[in-house]
Amino acid sequence: MDDGSGGWEMSTGLSKKAEKRKEKVAQAEAAAKQGGKAIPGMAPANTIPGMAPAVQRTSQAEINAFLQKAQAAGLSARAAIEAQAAEAAAATSGMSTASVKVPEARIGVVIGPKGKNIQLIQEKTGVTRIDTSGEVFTIMGKADAVEHAERAIKELIAKGYWSESFENFKEEAVAVHPSSFP
Repeated sequence: MDDGSGGWEMSTGLSKKAEKRKEKVAQAEAAAKQGGKAIPGMAPANTIPGMAPAVQRTSQAEINAFLQKAQAAGLSARAAIEAQAAEAAAATSGMSTASVKVPEARIGVVIGPKGKNIQLIQEKTGVTRIDTSGEVFTIMGKADAVEHAERAIKELIAKGYWSESFENFKEEAVAVHPSSFP
């Protein structure tokens, strides 16, 4: 029943999707007429309060003050780095270095699972560092510690174990005639 209020919709002959597309095109044309470039999904530029780019004026005195602070900070940082370098040079003056060539087949034995053997040698001998580069192991530290670590690595190469890694280790041998072996 029609009450005469005019609540009927007029059919445009377009689907809802086509109507929405037509509305978007109309909005884009309206934005273009206003002079701004419309970006789909974005609000028109400078319409949100506080979004306009702030213009900041700085005086030459403020710029010079900032540059002087930066220069002073740079000089103090440089002095700190030079002091650290001097301390490192003084600390390394009593250092010794040795290189041990490890056969390729024994590298895994010397390093150990997850580096366990290398870490154990560093802890027990007191060397500061053991670097591995291919078949060459470089040991750094105090002279006596380096010599001790070098002996440990050579023992790992020869025997497959390091006797100092076990407590109360005692190595013994039994003489067996070769005819006893099959």
